[in-house]
Order: sequence, then structure tokens, then C-alpha cells
Amino acid sequence: MRLKSIPLALVAIAVYADEIPEAKPIIDPIFAISTKVEKDAYDNGGSNNVDDFWGRAQFGTAARLGNFAGEVVILAYPSGFGYELMRGIQSPEDAEILNDGTEKVARFDVHSAYITHTGKNVTFGIGRNILYNSNGAFFGNYVDEGPGGYFTGKGVYGNFVKFDFNYNAGSTSFAIGAGDAKINTGYLRLFQNFPITENGNFGLGVRTNVLNKVHTPDSAAEWNATALIDYAIKGTVKLYAEVGATGMKEDTEAKVPVLVGVSFPAGKVLDAVSFEVEYLKEDQRLEIGSESDMKKESPVMLGLDLKKAINQHFKFNAGLYTLREIGEMRAGLALNMSL
Repeated sequence: MRLKSIPLALVAIAVYADEIPEAKPIIDPIFAISTKVEKDAYDNGGSNNVDDFWGRAQFGTAARLGNFAGEVVILAYPSGFGYELMRGIQSPEDAEILNDGTEKVARFDVHSAYITHTGKNVTFGIGRNILYNSNGAFFGNYVDEGPGGYFTGKGVYGNFVKFDFNYNAGSTSFAIGAGDAKINTGYLRLFQNFPITENGNFGLGVRTNVLNKVHTPDSAAEWNATALIDYAIKGTVKLYAEVGATGMKEDTEAKVPVLVGVSFPAGKVLDAVSFEVEYLKEDQRLEIGSESDMKKESPVMLGLDLKKAINQHFKFNAGLYTLREIGEMRAGLALNMSL
């Protein structure tokens, strides 16, 4: 009986499929060139024209078909102009090449390979993409990252399955990520957003690698958590704050960074100006620098970010931020040109 029902089911599916109007996919090419130059705004003892310069190409395809959408994007780092490590994809071997300072490598990396299906209240996604829930341009996103600033934005890339639930009272994002090809390591990530007023939002997030215990029961679970709030005044000036607790373990004290920031447009001159301050106890800051000039990072870090789009093809991003101490600031300028 079961064998006879299979051909009937196939016929029914075929007839139903013929009744569905054929949808045409919308395919858009992706191609962009990005460059960034940085210069220390203090006497660092060096005689170089700039302190950091890199360029990269980004190419791929974005496609849409009904409720489905996806993209595949590759990053190419030209040899000789620096290889930028993207947070979330670096390996110990990559870090060793970068820190050596003598070898500039050409490289291709999968930036994203992600597909989603959007339903009435649930969006399902699978693949590689960025994880980011924050208002910060330099600091924040503590659910995924530790304290500290990075020019041209933040965010961690990962390989995961993600569900986004949208409803009147807010939205919930739930992701399960893999840390290796054998899924011996992995993480759970939950972020909840609550609209508190017409112009304000409140969010709570948590991320933990507790999935590691499935394969290694004796391993210590590590947790990151964050709470953030933002409010827009007259729809233009946005005030935001975020408090995190990162690196929580049974035998390790959590780092508790605090971010306060403001963002606003500057008429026809700039699309957005953001000023941010991050505080973290000095004994929890990192020591950075060369062996002969190792210093502790300042407990208070500052960041000024300026954005301007000339048109849909040209975007500028300038920044000034704390490198180690308040008196040691670094300036940067980035240009993105896309088709």
C-alpha cells in the first residue's frame, strides 16, 4: 500500500507545482574596494609616513527569490598592502604571520555565505554571517566581544543557524553556532529587544560556549552578557549606553565594560557623527605595544567616528580613538568604493 501511494503523492506534488506561478530570482553582483590608512596623533618614536595601511577587494553575489534571500561574499587581501585579520576567522597561524611584521600575504577569505527565509513572524537563517547587536561604532557588542575599540566598526563572524522572532512587543534572536568542523565546540546566543517608547529600545543578550561540555564534560563554560539602551531625540540625536560582563567563568572575574555614546547628523557636511566613551577597570585592561614600549591600556577610552556617503558608490569613514592612553590617540581614514 505504501509503495503504491508514493507515485500518487509524486503526481499530486507535480500537479501542485505546475499551479505555482514561476518566480524569477533577482540577482545583484557585489564588488567593492576598501582602503584604510591610520596615523598615530602623537610622537610614537617612529619615522614612517603612516602607521598602518591596507586595501582589500570584496566581491560576490546577492540573490532574492520570493521569501528567500542570500549572499556569498569573498574578501581578497592584496599582497604587499597588508592582511587584515577579520575578528572571528583568525587562526593561531594567521596571528603569528601578522605579528611577525615581515610577511604580507595575499589571501582569499569567505566573508559571508548566508541564506534566509522570511516568514510572517519568523526569519530562519543558516550559514556564515556577522553577529552584531549594539549601537557602538568603536565599543560595545559585548555579547560577542570583549572591551576595546576598533576603527571602522565592530562585529564577529561565525557559522551558525539563527532564528529571528518578530512580534509587537519586540524581537528575539536565537543562534546556535559551531566552533569547529567536528562540532566539538560551539555556542548558544540569545538576544532580546524591547521597544520601551516610540523612540527608545532596551536589549538584553547572552552568549555561552556551554555546548563544549557535550564533547568535553569537564570544560569550564564561559559566558558573555550585555544590557543596552538607546533613545532618539526628535528622531535625529541618538543617545545610547551599554554595560557588559565578558569572560565570565567559575574561577575568573568577569570584565565589566561600560559604554556611553551619542550619534547625530551634521547637516549636509556629514551623515553621522558618533562620540563614545568606554570605561573598564585598569587592572582588567590589556597590555599592548612592543617589548620595549609595553603599556597598559587606559581605563577610559574615547572614540570619534565620522561618516559621509558622497553617493551610493563612495563612502568615507574617519575616526580618532584611544590607542593606549588618553594622550595616545590614533587617526584613521577609510574609503569604500562599490558598484
